[in-house]
Amino acid sequence: PARPTLPAPPRIPAPPLSPPPPFLPGGRPSPPSPPASDDSLVALSSLLSVAIIPMAALMLYGYIKYYRGNHRMLSSAGIHPPVCNWAGSANYVKQKRYACFLSHYKVEAGSDARFLHDLLGKMLRSPVYLDSEDLADLRLLFTHGVGKSDVLVLMGTEKVLSRPWCVLEMWYAITNNIPIVVLEIEGRGFPSPARLRAILEDFEKYIERTNPGALGELRTHLEAESAYAAVVEASTKSAKSTESRRSMPPPKATFEEQMASLKQALIRELCLPDSKAHLKFRPWGTNNQVAADAHDLIDAMGARLSRKLTWRHLARSASRSLSQRLGAKTRVIDTMLRWVERAPRSFAFFISYYRTESAGDARFLQGQLSRFVRRPVFLDATDADDIRKILSAGVCHSDALVLVQTAGVLHRPWCLLEVYTAIRNRVPVLPLLIEGGGYNFDEARAHLADLGASLDRTNAGTAAALRELLASGVVPLPPDAAPATLEDMSLVLSKSIPFLISGAFNPAGSENHVAAAVQDIVLRAERVIKVAQSRSVESDAPQQSAAHKAPFDSSEDAPNHALSVAGGLDDTNQTSSNSNADTTFQLSTGLEHGDGAAGSTEAPATASV
Repeated sequence: PARPTLPAPPRIPAPPLSPPPPFLPGGRPSPPSPPASDDSLVALSSLLSVAIIPMAALMLYGYIKYYRGNHRMLSSAGIHPPVCNWAGSANYVKQKRYACFLSHYKVEAGSDARFLHDLLGKMLRSPVYLDSEDLADLRLLFTHGVGKSDVLVLMGTEKVLSRPWCVLEMWYAITNNIPIVVLEIEGRGFPSPARLRAILEDFEKYIERTNPGALGELRTHLEAESAYAAVVEASTKSAKSTESRRSMPPPKATFEEQMASLKQALIRELCLPDSKAHLKFRPWGTNNQVAADAHDLIDAMGARLSRKLTWRHLARSASRSLSQRLGAKTRVIDTMLRWVERAPRSFAFFISYYRTESAGDARFLQGQLSRFVRRPVFLDATDADDIRKILSAGVCHSDALVLVQTAGVLHRPWCLLEVYTAIRNRVPVLPLLIEGGGYNFDEARAHLADLGASLDRTNAGTAAALRELLASGVVPLPPDAAPATLEDMSLVLSKSIPFLISGAFNPAGSENHVAAAVQDIVLRAERVIKVAQSRSVESDAPQQSAAHKAPFDSSEDAPNHALSVAGGLDDTNQTSSNSNADTTFQLSTGLEHGDGAAGSTEAPATASV
């Protein structure tokens, strides 16, 4: 059959031709006419350009603040020391070996040991043994600790030789040919070489007088070691000949003979000639000084092992390579930082401490707190060395002040000025009791009540010097505040510090304890700052905005002002004792100021005004 024919497709007409362009006189074509402008498009473009410029500037400002804040936090919290090639090609981690073993008395040098453990680990790039971090079984202290360390570092403090375990660690190092390097912690009472020799020559009487019961513990371990050595020697001989197999173990050395050998070995290792001095570690020094002390220690360790060390400074090389990569951009960023960020530097915490007693604790806390909150923490050893700058740029620009409570902290004029400045400027004060630091709450209360006379009894002339500093205007005060005087300082501190609940920090504690203590400080600060903000809003009410009055106009106002320190109020906005009679605030539990007993960790304690 024939195929059906399909209809032809429709014919699409061609588009009409555009008319030819008109010609100007002379035969030249006229230029094309401009397209019609769209008013809405122009308005939208203008609006976007106006909005993008401020957003870009705001993002740049935020980035610069973030960059600068992180840089400041890292520069203030950490030390960037040089590093060396201690292990060489050996893999200490795989071999479970240590560059050094830190032998220390935890009560006197717990925080110093923790800080030095981290610092030496950075510089040596090898593991450093610290029993509070690496020890799980006390029976493995010698074999898995001292025995696998290249050098034993004795951290010299006043009573380190009265601790039986420190003595046994040195004895195990001596019997296993492990060098001993003495590092004297400055200000911790380590005996001089002459005094050290006198102690070791009459060691039995010294250790029993200083630490009763320690000599018996030494006897137990030394006799057990002697018996074990006798059995090992007998078994070694029995493997060589048939006759010695039937022989009895050789008689073990007596305790007196062992003590004589121990004393001679310690005198040889610890008592240096008069022309030499022990290495010193100054935890209260600047970052450069602390790094230099650690550098000297590592050089001494290498000299005892006849090991040549090569040093290099990572921070300088890194900054040099960064400058080479960025070139002019680095200078532009620095210029922008100086131009944009003109506000004073702020800190999460200010640490007030007595350098001689708690420099290691303060340095350790600075590093832990700054890493926890990711903000800088003020420490005078790293951030300032002038009292006016410490008070104005440090205390007044910190969210809270941590008062490290040791025996003599309230006898130091600078510490008193720091706490007084914090109270007068509504900066919350968080007392932190160092366990074993010798702080006595009753003595502190009596000392603050009669501050001038008590300071002169401790150190004549201190009260006059402090009075002169206060008269010179060293303490920054809020507008229209009462002048700072020694009498006002005594009154403010005596009605404030004894009423604040102290937290607890044990330098000899475990890692879990240290982490919990740092977290408690941060949580206490957060709660106290919230209370301060709420009470500040209340104090700004019209009925409470009366004229300024001097702090503590009457005895009834004293407790109100004292506990308002925890809430962040000062004397500029005080209310009457009757209006605040039922006010309570929540403070984190720690140690009560009265008897030093530990508070409950389940529910916060309540302090009533």
